[in-house]
Amino acid sequence: MKKKLLSKNIHQWLLLLVCFVATIPSWAEDYTEDGIIYDINTSTNTATVKGLEDRSATSAEIRSYAAGCKVVSIEMCAFESCSSLTSINIPSSVTSIESFAFNGCSSLTSINIPSSVTSIGGYAFCDCSSLTSINIPSSVASIKMCAFKGCSSLTTLTVDANNPNYCADGCMLFNKEKTTLICAFGSQKTYNIPSSVTSIEVGAFEGCRSLTSIKIPSSVTSIEASAFLGCSSLTSINIPSSVTSIGIQAFSYCSSLTSINIPSSVTSIGFQAFQGCSYLTSINIPSSVTSIEEGAFEGCRSLTAFTVDANNPNYCAEGCMLFNKERTTLITAVGNQKTYNIPSSVTSIGHDAFCGCSSLTSINIPSSVTSIGSQAFWGCSALNVVLIQSNRIDFDCNVFGENTNINIYTVSDNGFEIRVNEYYNPNQNVNNVIGGTWYTYGTPNIYASDGSAISSDKWSGNKLDYNTAQYLKAISETSTKAQTLISNHKAVYNDLSENLRKNLEDNLQKIGGINKMVGNDVTLSVLSTNLSKAYKNVCEAVYGSLGLSDLYKLYAQAEEITSPLDKVPDYSPLLPTSTAGSNILTSADQLSTNKQETREGPISNLVDGDKNTFFHSTWSVGNEDNAFAYLQIDLRGAYKDLLLDYTKRYNFTGNKGYPTQFHVFATNTPNDEASWKDCGYSNQLSYNYDHQESGRTILNLEGDYQYIRLQVEKTGDMGQSAGNLYFSLSELLIYPITDYNAVYTEKDGLITDASQLSSNAVEPTEGSLAALIDNDLTTYFSSTWSQNNATGANHYLQIDLNDAYKQIALKYSKRQVNEDNGSPVTLHVYATNTPEDENSWTDFGTKTCNYYYYSGSTGLLPLNFGDTAYRHIRLTVEETTGNSQLNGNLFFSWSELHAYTRAGKAETLSEATRSALNTAMQQAKAELDAEYATSATYKALKSAYNAAKNEVGEEPRLVDFAKSFYLTAYSDKALVVPAGVKAAVVTANGEGIRNDYRYNSGDVIPAVTGVLLKGGKGNSFYLSASESTEMAPEDNLLHGTLNDEMANVAGADKYYKLSYDRATGTEIGFYWGAENGGAFMNKGGKAFLAIPATLQAAQLTGFSLFDLNNNQTVTGIEHATATPAATLRVYDLNGRRINVNHVDELPQGIYVINGKKVIR
Repeated sequence: MKKKLLSKNIHQWLLLLVCFVATIPSWAEDYTEDGIIYDINTSTNTATVKGLEDRSATSAEIRSYAAGCKVVSIEMCAFESCSSLTSINIPSSVTSIESFAFNGCSSLTSINIPSSVTSIGGYAFCDCSSLTSINIPSSVASIKMCAFKGCSSLTTLTVDANNPNYCADGCMLFNKEKTTLICAFGSQKTYNIPSSVTSIEVGAFEGCRSLTSIKIPSSVTSIEASAFLGCSSLTSINIPSSVTSIGIQAFSYCSSLTSINIPSSVTSIGFQAFQGCSYLTSINIPSSVTSIEEGAFEGCRSLTAFTVDANNPNYCAEGCMLFNKERTTLITAVGNQKTYNIPSSVTSIGHDAFCGCSSLTSINIPSSVTSIGSQAFWGCSALNVVLIQSNRIDFDCNVFGENTNINIYTVSDNGFEIRVNEYYNPNQNVNNVIGGTWYTYGTPNIYASDGSAISSDKWSGNKLDYNTAQYLKAISETSTKAQTLISNHKAVYNDLSENLRKNLEDNLQKIGGINKMVGNDVTLSVLSTNLSKAYKNVCEAVYGSLGLSDLYKLYAQAEEITSPLDKVPDYSPLLPTSTAGSNILTSADQLSTNKQETREGPISNLVDGDKNTFFHSTWSVGNEDNAFAYLQIDLRGAYKDLLLDYTKRYNFTGNKGYPTQFHVFATNTPNDEASWKDCGYSNQLSYNYDHQESGRTILNLEGDYQYIRLQVEKTGDMGQSAGNLYFSLSELLIYPITDYNAVYTEKDGLITDASQLSSNAVEPTEGSLAALIDNDLTTYFSSTWSQNNATGANHYLQIDLNDAYKQIALKYSKRQVNEDNGSPVTLHVYATNTPEDENSWTDFGTKTCNYYYYSGSTGLLPLNFGDTAYRHIRLTVEETTGNSQLNGNLFFSWSELHAYTRAGKAETLSEATRSALNTAMQQAKAELDAEYATSATYKALKSAYNAAKNEVGEEPRLVDFAKSFYLTAYSDKALVVPAGVKAAVVTANGEGIRNDYRYNSGDVIPAVTGVLLKGGKGNSFYLSASESTEMAPEDNLLHGTLNDEMANVAGADKYYKLSYDRATGTEIGFYWGAENGGAFMNKGGKAFLAIPATLQAAQLTGFSLFDLNNNQTVTGIEHATATPAATLRVYDLNGRRINVNHVDELPQGIYVINGKKVIR
């Protein structure tokens, strides 16, 4: 197919017209006389000149009559390219000289146009480069465009003074009024356009190759198509502020033009207006421009940036890319860059967008892009690698042109779909439409615009495996972020050290060679890791030393206030980021086992990269030692935290032996059996159908170890043979975890008892409703499948929330055993407060259930009921995976179902505070997503968060201890004591110091009152703010601070804080906050004990403060011991393990403690 559906210039349009005219039937016949061929039309007794019999003739004499017919016209292209012709006589019978009649007659020196001629066609004397003079008689009423284009020797054009239509001035032809400049000719370097001219006509200066500069008067309002096309010596031009439009190809191929100023009067820039201006380095788009047509700046290789007026309502720019105002359409890209960063806001890449970018070698297309216009990458001859993050693209025709070297990789792991536009011919090979060589994860679907499927062998043999697709995705996403960083901070980036810049740029450059890496995951992994490190190093250099963790923690606190729903967790307390390192299990000699089946499945199959092979533990011989089977792995390095990627024995439905949990052991001395440390059990293992029965889980070894054992004590359906609990896996990959994303843990769910659940179709043979809330992924509920569906009704679950809510979140998990057995895909949601009245159920429409691979095939569905709160929810299942059916039932199955809500603190915020906080959070989220953090953003968010916190009041989270828990609290707000908690002040009298539990559940603690809180085992609460006028008790020895600051009370002698005994790490009590009982930095919202200097030692015995009274073993707050350090697992929000003996040692902040989020 030709490059352009629309021809490059008007000349080509006319040639097309010639072809069209040639097909028109006539009654003419040829006649030759004196070497000239005539068309004779006997019906009109007229003749036209068709051309020379010998096209090398040097002269010609046209007769007034031929074969008795009057010669009235010289036909189109009659003498075209007769380059030897020096002279010709045109008789006075001729009335028209048609287009291209003498085009290319380069030896023609003069011509006499008789007074009979009324019209001269377009390009009639084009490129008659020896023609020195010409006269236009008074009879001429029409001269078409470019009639004298390329007449470089023409010095004089004379127009009869009586001609009513035209006049001439030097080497320029005008209309009679001199308002329209029709054409210029000759080899002048400049022209003086009169101030009377308002329009520069189509092709007026086309082909004036000697023109170097020109001044356009302020009277001109339009520059028409091709006006300066091909003026290759033109270096500068001033467009006056009177011009409102720049026509099609107006300055095309002005290859010496270096800059141009478009005035604020211009509203439209035509098709290919500046095409091929290869030395144009800068251009401005004023606010007035409302229309820029395709290819306007195509081939501007030296253009380094667009400048678009900020007030332009239609367009904006980023570097060498031009967008619509919303940045959703990429209109064009220019320059000689090897790659371009397409912003994630772009949904459409326009026609010809990258056309002619001959230096382009690789391109990242973000997941936001859904359509690519025709010939978007035509002429990108160096383009080798295209990474497409989207899972669906609408293609116009010939997106990649005729470049057969392009390799296109789709990195979506969620399928890929192509739709070709309405111009696609079903009889045409679709491969010619989409172009290039494609590589995808899975086979994509291709559709025509009407939705009909199209078959293609395009992907035969070019399928990517899951790991390769993941590496490519990480490389693609990091590249996008890196290019954004460079683009947004060009000046700062250029000032960085050469090593920093070179490291990043070298890794970006390597993306152009990805096609050589595909098939070698080690190479891809190295590029992914190195690119990520280089990007992070540049981020730190550009943005400074503020850590991501600081901004992340603050963002998490802000979310606590603004989020209408609880965050719902993964079953793992932490998840690794995508940059978890490379697979470290690469060789079979790293593996051993105590139970190898001799008949099948050698252990080497676990690392062969083939999901159709498998490892199998012993099943054919007896289990004489009664030991569980395990895998032993040499990690070839010491690691603390690992990510396991495992795959079930693939495509073998009879296998019952897939592990459902690992018992984990670790050591550094594998030959010493006594040295193996018991690291506990992994999370429940899930297998995701959409990922070829694969799953992932995290191992926290609580220390650095080189060797691990994965012991299998439970398998799917407890596969057994010959006394063995055997197990089988297809593949096993292990990644070291170096970075984490924190996952929040929810408050207590709303469904706490199976009596809150009911269904119209409970399967009697398996899967009770109670299994939905038992927090065990290996149990499940199933709706009826064994009995006929007598009613024909869809199955549903009904939930009694025990209270009415306006919004909730449902968390659900797939059935882990035969997980594709009816997992709900769509739910129809209903709600009511009178469930017995079937007519009262309000319809909230159909919702889609998503299941997430990294979270044990678990998903989250927020439900918002608007202004009405509802207690009863009905979830009617309308579609399941595979639409599983038996006995007329569309049955469904889930492993877990939980519901969550929160008090809705965001509702108490004023509009101004909420808006300010949301704005600050949006900026913070943008930085966190891009993996950098700026001080300005942190400060803005901190200010907005503090303002919001002051409005909603303090809500400190209580810490959960092993046997009972204690916490101090202090607030400038009155606080309500939650259920199950009591609060004490500390007072002194003649008998000593005592703890006075004067505030019980439901009581209000006065504002500015330091208290000691005691709660029951395993509970955690929020303290809610309340209104109260009660004064703080004056005899209270507990004081506090609202922010982190020094403990300071007038008249106090010693200061103590609530903590565990630092020597033993066990007994809780009030201990010195600083050496010798001096003042210490108290945590905001916490209370401390201040002992007055006047208090006598005898008065201290009742309270028995350890460090005051010889370490006596009784305290005034009873005995309480810390959670043993061995079972206390504390992480910060960056996923770093924090080693503490007890929780009270932690500074103020947010933590994940034994799988639960805790705010201190």
